[in-house]
Amino acid sequence: MNDLDLERETELWFGRAGEALRESEQQLDAVTLMRLRAIRARALAEARPVAARHAANWAVPLAAAAGLATWALLPRLMVAPGPVAGPAEVASVDALDLMTDEHGPDFYRDLEFYAWLQARGEHA
Repeated sequence: MNDLDLERETELWFGRAGEALRESEQQLDAVTLMRLRAIRARALAEARPVAARHAANWAVPLAAAAGLATWALLPRLMVAPGPVAGPAEVASVDALDLMTDEHGPDFYRDLEFYAWLQARGEHA
């Protein structure tokens, strides 16, 4: 006998056993049926708190994992991507522009001094 035959025989046995139980249920009196239903209801009521406790056991670790994931990912999510300046977008200033400007190269060399003078003139 191989595993396939054993599996088929087991399925047939469970099928016959189920049919026998259903037939015997039809022959039970009303008082026994009521007692069985009450026992079943009591067993289900007692099983619910166990299921709730089981779910509560997972609630704390899951909340902790969600908090850690949020803490780890929040800095990455909060950074707003700005425009990236490519080579064509960067304002280029070369030496020829500085030499031919109306202010001349001395103006740009002493730019900090002129900014200081302007700030002092506003406060004076």
